[in-house]
Amino acid sequence: VNFDEPFPHLFNQGMLHKDGFVISKSKGNVVTQEEIAEQYGIDTARVYLMSLASPDKDIEWNNKEIEGTHRFLKKAIAVCTEKEEGSSDRRLEHKMHATIRQVTAYISNFQHHDAVRAIMSYTQFLSTCSHVTRESKEVVALLLAPFAPHAAEEIWEMLGHKPFISLHQWPSYNEKKIDPKIDAEEDFISSIKGDIAHIKKITNIKPTRATLIIAEPWKYAFFAEINNANSRDPKEIMNAIKNKQHLKEGIKYIQAYTKGNLNIDIIFTQQEELKTLREHTQKLEKELGI
Repeated sequence: VNFDEPFPHLFNQGMLHKDGFVISKSKGNVVTQEEIAEQYGIDTARVYLMSLASPDKDIEWNNKEIEGTHRFLKKAIAVCTEKEEGSSDRRLEHKMHATIRQVTAYISNFQHHDAVRAIMSYTQFLSTCSHVTRESKEVVALLLAPFAPHAAEEIWEMLGHKPFISLHQWPSYNEKKIDPKIDAEEDFISSIKGDIAHIKKITNIKPTRATLIIAEPWKYAFFAEINNANSRDPKEIMNAIKNKQHLKEGIKYIQAYTKGNLNIDIIFTQQEELKTLREHTQKLEKELGI
């Protein structure tokens, strides 16, 4: 052994509270495994406790929240056993491989709450798709296995697999299949939905139509040059700008970027932005009621 301490790393687990007090027999606020298992199944308790917070933090037991966890497990089972299967596409591939990468990293760093939330997010995404792939169903089961072993085994068997899922290797991801632009597209559409909803709220009107105006062509190239400067120094960025024609108009964007108020890590071209808007037009109209 090449270290003095009895172990190389120490991890202290947080305390579980209920109604503002540490759960204990003396307080009379104990929640037994038998109670939870009878009402929701023990997997629900496992996933719920793991999803609350980092395991080194104190956490608060909440009966209403555990019901939400139970609904999530039911949704995961439904997605994996009832959802129509079809061919893969760019978005399905990205979401699957990105989620595997996320969950793998979170578990390695004891960030179990983040791992569970990533699985929940992926399951929710699959539930909104017109179809999913058999592989995506298998990945949900494999990622769930450390947190909900009974549910994962049931899903695995229903998918026609033997032997146990606990004996199967952990899923691997392909970096080439992960496309950050897909997440950026979703963030872009979400921001538009939020902006329109905010305008409707503050004006107290119910519009029947919304007109979206995209940026002038020079701004896309200008933002790309800001990003490519690889600096947060305003002078360095201005020197890196090749096309000085719009520098005066663009200074405010440089200032916002250097202050951290402008995120341009991923730059769309004008054509990509238009394509994304056209692909989501019907969905936006339906969700916003316009």
